[in-house]
Amino acid sequence: MTTNRLSQLWALVAERAWPRGASVSLEDICGVCAAEIPSDGVSLTANTSPQDLVERLCATTPLAREIEELQATLGQGPGVAALSCDGPVLTPDLHDATPRRRWPAFAPAAVQAGLGAVFVFPLRTGAVQVGALSLHRAGPKPLTDAQLSDALSLADMALEIMLDGGADTCVEDRPLWNGFAAFHDQAEVHQAAGMISAQLDVGIDEALVRLRAYAFGHERPLADVARDVVRRRLKFTPDPQTD
Repeated sequence: MTTNRLSQLWALVAERAWPRGASVSLEDICGVCAAEIPSDGVSLTANTSPQDLVERLCATTPLAREIEELQATLGQGPGVAALSCDGPVLTPDLHDATPRRRWPAFAPAAVQAGLGAVFVFPLRTGAVQVGALSLHRAGPKPLTDAQLSDALSLADMALEIMLDGGADTCVEDRPLWNGFAAFHDQAEVHQAAGMISAQLDVGIDEALVRLRAYAFGHERPLADVARDVVRRRLKFTPDPQTD
């Protein structure tokens, strides 16, 4: 990545923010990424907990939103794998056997949703990963060297904005504080897991697995099921004992 190209990317991000009269935002980063790197969706997520839960900060298309929700529900996928990776998780063809072995629930569900390739770039500062930038393609296709370089630079730019307390903006109509979205949905997921833990007399990790399984089995967003549990519209009961 040359200094000139990095300057060009920052200029493109600034151009998107200029009409608002505001500082650059994460949505500007997503917009430039989608414009400069051919894709069928770009998303930015923040790491919110040790239970492989991530909060979607922004997504440019319905496909990107659906894939992030799918990973949140299943607890697996390239975005989840990136939580423990030092470098990008590049999956140019989800139809291959390797991603299906690695993510046996996510890969076929993502293909059915219309995803053919996904590239995830961790946003890391020191030993801490704070989020990820993901590019989604409907068809299997690798990134070119130039596209990979741009994506790495845009990921670094997104990290800089996320860590900058003075950075402006809302993402998906929610206010940012210190560069992060208000994690209301994920707070409800954690609260619901605690309630299910008490209802079933199991650990938090097992309760989260049960919550995810229910959401996936009923084809509902994880946050919606968690909200029903928290508001006591849905109660989990122990499995009947068998002799």
